[in-house]
Amino acid sequence: MQFYTYNYVIIHLSFSGDTAGEIDTRFSFCAIATLHFLGRLDAIDVVKAIEFIRNCYNFDGGFGTRPGSESHAGQVYSLFNVFKTNLY
Repeated sequence: MQFYTYNYVIIHLSFSGDTAGEIDTRFSFCAIATLHFLGRLDAIDVVKAIEFIRNCYNFDGGFGTRPGSESHAGQVYSLFNVFKTNLY
């Protein structure tokens, strides 16, 4: 799992869930949580990953899949849990 997660890290520290390259903040949550549970957060720049997530925050208090996209409940649920775990 760690190998899979690490191989899909994109330069700005968003994560892709497949080989097609779809970027979604839910994938960021999955990758960060996986590395957290494996004790390997040192494999990524957590600050940059959190910066990407914060850039997806919208005026309505929600999060989108990427910066500028509309808020979605799936992103809010996932990303709330990133911040809740105090990973940064």
